[in-house]
Amino acid sequence: MARFTLTLHSLATYEVRVLGWLGPSWADYAGKSAIVYADDAEAGPLTIVTLCNVDQSALIGLLNALFASGVPLLSVKHIPDTSQTEKA
Repeated sequence: MARFTLTLHSLATYEVRVLGWLGPSWADYAGKSAIVYADDAEAGPLTIVTLCNVDQSALIGLLNALFASGVPLLSVKHIPDTSQTEKA
């Protein structure tokens, strides 16, 4: 069975969902192609930021910046990458 062990320093992909639409300046954290805007029937407008190939300190950096800006956080999700698996 294939398995990947996530650590604080391993590179991974994370999806961060926040309430509202973030401005273009947030692209510095994730790259322009990694920010998607959506409308949720219950939550309203939201922004999905995908951080690719980052460690958890980069994730925490984004979360701290969102917090400092008063942006409501909806969810943070680790996105498994099948190329990062190790065969047992």
